[in-house]
Amino acid sequence: MNPRKIYSDIVKMLSSVTSQPEAEARWFIEEVFGMPKEIFFITEEIDTVKLKRLHLLVERRIKERIPIQYIFQKAYFMGLELFVNPWVLIPRPETEILVSYVIKIYSHRETPSFFVDVGTGSGAIAISISYFMKIPGIATDASRRALTIAKTNIEKYKVSVELLCANLLDPFKEASLDLIVSNPPYIGSNEFTTLHEEVQKEPTSSLIGGKDGHEITVKLMEQAFIRLKKGGSLIIETHRGILEKVIAGAKDLGFRVRAVIKDYSGYERVIHLEK
Repeated sequence: MNPRKIYSDIVKMLSSVTSQPEAEARWFIEEVFGMPKEIFFITEEIDTVKLKRLHLLVERRIKERIPIQYIFQKAYFMGLELFVNPWVLIPRPETEILVSYVIKIYSHRETPSFFVDVGTGSGAIAISISYFMKIPGIATDASRRALTIAKTNIEKYKVSVELLCANLLDPFKEASLDLIVSNPPYIGSNEFTTLHEEVQKEPTSSLIGGKDGHEITVKLMEQAFIRLKKGGSLIIETHRGILEKVIAGAKDLGFRVRAVIKDYSGYERVIHLEK
């Protein structure tokens, strides 16, 4: 069995379900065989048991359209390896833009004593901000199951992040916060069935933001404006389809739009609002 032929066959199989078949094929091989692709290529004897497992996992990925992150129960975010499963949204590269922006702006201003991450899921945003900025945080989520995943990741990286099972910002008092971050659900319920099959495997509560997609974001902004101190910031991820409604709603509440940051495709993705 030629290792390069095995790899090329896997790439061909995966090309029917992903735009990154080479990257996924590499991930499958490195996870199953426990070695870099380059070492696999020069392996003289292929373990047939592992090869069978490789084909079974790839077939599952194709037939069931399960995201590869759920198959191996891991995702990478800001260089950190996080435990994930179908209870939580898979962290996206686009969300790294939010975290990188937070780190950047607070390198030029006084760092808040703590921050709040709303709808934490796997804990990706909260953990990476706390890990790289060395500040404590509080992360909320309405799903107790999601919080068990976040707890596992928090313990792995030994960051100071407290978890609260709560809806949005319900536990916090008026004018008590300096920094709120969030990647709230922003897909409209009517759009859900148009999403890729893999995305539909993720929790709907983490994706659907109401009938038109902006309802939860607007509710979050309403709560945030009350709970932020004067000069405090709300930094959120959003979608270009609801951007205008979100900005209009923010201005109506009294927020100042400090910045709108584009993603890797050139679309507006992150909004920095200031009270």
